[in-house]
Amino acid sequence: MRLAQITGKYIGRSFSECNCLGLIHDMYENFGIEFPTDYGHLHAGTNIGNYMDLFEADPKEAIRLMLELFKTLGQPIKTNRYKIGDLLAVRQPDGVVYPAVYVGFDQAISSFLETGVAVFRLDPANRVILARRFSKI
Repeated sequence: MRLAQITGKYIGRSFSECNCLGLIHDMYENFGIEFPTDYGHLHAGTNIGNYMDLFEADPKEAIRLMLELFKTLGQPIKTNRYKIGDLLAVRQPDGVVYPAVYVGFDQAISSFLETGVAVFRLDPANRVILARRFSKI
């Protein structure tokens, strides 16, 4: 399945339907990449179903967990050398970090509390701090 087909399934969904980590999990599963659902080895009792509870209770710990999880996936790549399908961790000026998938032309897709699933531009307000590549894509 091509990335455009996959992203098209998600654009416009609300955050409650598809949160940011759930979106990333589902997209990579559609690519045939096994994306972990249990994060207990990084934070006791945490999994894809309750990650947002951790984020609401302790955002810094949730971000740390996500970054540690991402470091175990795929291969590291240098920022600014992205290919379509790369996994990104993006930091906003307020310090919030969220997961995204690169879709080309300096754009990525993620799910946002206010707007739901959307494509956005990578720019100084949305700065990539970690990027990983999977060989299957």
